[in-house]
Amino acid sequence: SERTRIVYVCNPNNPTGTMVTRQELDRFIDRLPAHVLCVLDEAYFEYVQDPDYPDGVRDYVHGGPGNVLVLRTFSKIYGLAGLRIGYAIAPRAAVDAVEKVRNAFDVTSLAQDAALATLEERHLVSERITTNAHGLQLLTATCEGLGLEVFPSVANFVCVRLDGDGQELYDRMLDEGVIIRPLAPFGMPDAVRITVGTEQETAACAAALRSVLAAA
Repeated sequence: SERTRIVYVCNPNNPTGTMVTRQELDRFIDRLPAHVLCVLDEAYFEYVQDPDYPDGVRDYVHGGPGNVLVLRTFSKIYGLAGLRIGYAIAPRAAVDAVEKVRNAFDVTSLAQDAALATLEERHLVSERITTNAHGLQLLTATCEGLGLEVFPSVANFVCVRLDGDGQELYDRMLDEGVIIRPLAPFGMPDAVRITVGTEQETAACAAALRSVLAAA
């Protein structure tokens, strides 16, 4: 409406792992009024290998319409989740507005040092992208092999829709020593999110799922 000032687009989306294509996002941003800021949450940006996935910084901030801000993080593929460090890239006007309201000491010096250090290890990111792509295929095939509905994911997790209650599956999987995430807080009480792990972790997850579903 006329009161709208900010619209958030999470791409890839959490918790489904699905993505908005470049064509879809182009069409949306083209129709967005100039006074509305589009915030693109690209926390899982590095994992995506789909050629139709838009690069928010390249496609919309640099030489773009001037009302797009991109959020990225070191919490996912860079492995610094515990340090709570991320960043925004945006036109000058948006950056100046953020500067007026952000906390004076919002990121610790330790987190900043860790972020700079991990940027020097780009080869590790490439290895993690490859490892995740393999793990995502394996986890998807594993869940589908158990008769579960899996959303098409481009991130480092899968969203699985169930015949029953996600919280109940979470509790029973926890008893098996496997932690998944129930999605009722996201409005999906019949779904869970499962993160990609190593082959051994995926095998353990599959064994636990098989046991729990058989007992249901």
